Amino acid sequence: MLMNQFRKRLKRFLENPESTPYAIIENILIRFDFEQLSIQGSHKKFGHPGLKYRLIFPIHHHDTKKVYKKIAADTLKKYFDV
Repeated sequence: MLMNQFRKRLKRFLENPESTPYAIIENILIRFDFEQLSIQGSHKKFGHPGLKYRLIFPIHHHDTKKVYKKIAADTLKKYFDV
């Protein structure tokens, strides 16, 4: 993914996380050095060395609930200065 395209997707995600598809959120997290720690059933866990907690996404029909998307966006804003 080109840097300009990534920046546009990141900007859209931070402005309106609820409308962003989970696949794009996953790509954004990976670009910020998050690691997918495990998949247990329908739950995907992501961790980052700089965070004390993990982000957990229950995935159903290739997407997750809006509240989990908002938590991911808030985490990036708070801890990664974006």
